[in-house]
Amino acid sequence: MRLGSLWGAGKLACAALLALTGQAALAKPAAPAKADLILYHGKFLTMDARGSVVQAVAVRDGRIVAVGSEAQMRRWAGAQTRMVDLKGQTVLPGFIDGHVHPQVAIRMKSYLDAHYSAIPTLQGMLAATRERAAATPAGEWVIVAGTSGNPNFWPEQRMPTKAELDAVGGGHPVLYVNGPHTWVVNTAGLEKMGVKPGAANQRGALIELDAAGNPTGVIREGGPLSPDARLPAELLQRYEMEDIPQLMLPLGYTSINDIMALPSYAAVRELAVSGRHPKIRKTITVFADSGGHHLPQDLAALKLPASVDPAWYRFGGIKIWADGDVPVRTGYLFGHYADEPDNHGLATNTQEELDALVAKVHAAGLGMFIHSTGDRSNVMVLDAYEKAQKAGGAKTLMRIEHLGEFMLGPQVLERTVKLGVQADIQPGWIWTLGEITRRNLGEDVARNHAFRFRTMIKAGLKPGFGTDMTGFQRGTENPFMHIEAMLTRKQKDGAVFLPEEAVSLDQALRVMTVWSARSMGEEAVKGSLEPGKFADMIVLSRDIAQTPPAEIHAITVRQTWVGGELVYSRP
Repeated sequence: MRLGSLWGAGKLACAALLALTGQAALAKPAAPAKADLILYHGKFLTMDARGSVVQAVAVRDGRIVAVGSEAQMRRWAGAQTRMVDLKGQTVLPGFIDGHVHPQVAIRMKSYLDAHYSAIPTLQGMLAATRERAAATPAGEWVIVAGTSGNPNFWPEQRMPTKAELDAVGGGHPVLYVNGPHTWVVNTAGLEKMGVKPGAANQRGALIELDAAGNPTGVIREGGPLSPDARLPAELLQRYEMEDIPQLMLPLGYTSINDIMALPSYAAVRELAVSGRHPKIRKTITVFADSGGHHLPQDLAALKLPASVDPAWYRFGGIKIWADGDVPVRTGYLFGHYADEPDNHGLATNTQEELDALVAKVHAAGLGMFIHSTGDRSNVMVLDAYEKAQKAGGAKTLMRIEHLGEFMLGPQVLERTVKLGVQADIQPGWIWTLGEITRRNLGEDVARNHAFRFRTMIKAGLKPGFGTDMTGFQRGTENPFMHIEAMLTRKQKDGAVFLPEEAVSLDQALRVMTVWSARSMGEEAVKGSLEPGKFADMIVLSRDIAQTPPAEIHAITVRQTWVGGELVYSRP
């Protein structure tokens, strides 16, 4: 072909290419996939960084794809989109309970209820225990559930003794559970548990001995000795699939960190691996004993396999107790408890033991959740965390449970923020345990340390939330009670403790949602109503922003949505 012919053919090809290019430029961009669900005509408090409030949310495949005005969201509507008119109701991200023991709360329903609101005296509790024992088959346990504050609220201001439980037990083993941290067991119960004279520690439980080395009946951190520490797998799986969702979803919790005894984990793991899941998202944290002395050697083997959908089940890590509990005067202090100059509380580990355990968990790539209520204990935990971080390795979640509820300590806030250690708090304990805390620590110490949430936030900490629900305290399952406590600072006796430590409503809601997700390392997918995050949200009975703080506890949840599915609706 001649040069002129080639030139002519080239011009034709070029013209065709330009025509195609022009058509492409004029073509409309492909329309985005339509939403499965649009919730509109609402007041959505998104809890994003700007504190945005929007009218509507679009959802596809269980996640939020867009938020904004009603007009904007209607662009996401297609022929198959479900449209839900919220009629102006207020919507929040689903609450995240980052520290809860639902299995215990459910089991407690079978115990004798000796909460002070049900039985107002110690003598009344003993009489009720006698009646329960008489109706119990021979040889079976009689378990009595009190509360961490019972000795302070009963007029006798003490727990029962082993001899008193012997007298009313009718030969039965009797366990009085004052709270998760302190028990009293009668003679038959000690025998059934295998507690021997001279043994101050049994499988991690701390046995109180008298001067002659005989057990007094008082056991602290007794979880491993619990008569129902090992439950049938079928029962535990029923808890997972039925009882726990029925307990938590009506309260507005869409995600929980279920802290469970290690023997319970096998049954829950089996469910996770099978692909079955309840309509609530779950992180699992396990404990073996209070000090972590009886954990398995291979901690990494506890992780869930890659086949498990992390949207529903995650393995969080290991829980231990670094000390006792300030409400029962066993939290580990630099100073001493009021009127008890020799009582500094107790630690479950030496510093060296704690360092080694934290290092082991960190090396296994697991999160570490350490209960700490005393100022001396807080410092020990931060020392162990700092040493593990300096040793290197992949970043892992390190958290202090109950940080600042009762005690802080020297440089504790500064070090916590600097190290990136997370915190989980139970704000409603101002109501239930504020008076007891002030009595136990003394007014001056309590004012310098206890429930200083505004100070914590001002220091740069973004604490997450947990109910620590076990059933031993009443009302603390209600998330709105915790929000109200952060705003009003009101105690059960009517006193207002450190009103200057009140936080804003925005801060209180962040504690319950996005900061709680952050404290569990899950803020990328939970805690706020933003594109890319799970469509987990709750519809409230009142506009919380327009509700007087003292009335917030009475707000209820009308609807709970998880992954864009309506999983609870109040009749």
